[in-house]
Amino acid sequence: MSAIRVVIVEDDPMVIEINRSFVQEVPGFEIVGEAKTGKQGLKIVNNLNPDLILVDIFMPEMDGLEFIERIRENRADADIIVISASDQPDHLQKCMRYGIIDYLIKPFKKERLAHALKSYLKIKRNLEEQDKISQEIIDSFVSPVSAPSQNSLPKGLNLITFDKIKTLLKTNQRYYTADEVAAEIGVSRVTARRYLEYLSETGEAVINIEYGSVGRPLKKYRAKFASDSGSSI
Repeated sequence: MSAIRVVIVEDDPMVIEINRSFVQEVPGFEIVGEAKTGKQGLKIVNNLNPDLILVDIFMPEMDGLEFIERIRENRADADIIVISASDQPDHLQKCMRYGIIDYLIKPFKKERLAHALKSYLKIKRNLEEQDKISQEIIDSFVSPVSAPSQNSLPKGLNLITFDKIKTLLKTNQRYYTADEVAAEIGVSRVTARRYLEYLSETGEAVINIEYGSVGRPLKKYRAKFASDSGSSI
């Protein structure tokens, strides 16, 4: 099968370079075009007819929201992943109304983009192989491509517990110790720590280590916000 043809629409040259390198690390994808404004992006998309577009929201001349709207008005046969520093709910809602397949908030780790691309590739390839769709096939695709399935979690982790812990961190937006999470969710401290470490590894949680005068350092976890820095772009 031919590679997924990708166009990047992003006004920051450094971010273009980073996104390009991240995409090139994922088998099955190739970069066929790049644009620094929404207007340039429209021309490139019309000329190249890519399979997938990675687009920022905050850009000069024409922002990403208008770009996506114009893409849909032009009936361009391309899927869209938004990569932006915008954490505004109304931006996400508008993008979803125009049928984006994923939304990544900067800064993010390359593993997050890789997961989105691999999930998208799996769905696209599976649909291409179907003569007809069934409810079972639809049910396997209806959740966001970035959402983990039971099979995608490490051995020993349960999706229900994973969702409970993730929701706890996102809802309260403060640091938790493994003991506190264990008490809230109803699991052992060791189990809570396994889930928290996995969320940290996947870039969905950040860790803060508190050093006291006596005893071992205390490790705490919270949901990752757009303003967090680290080994992310």
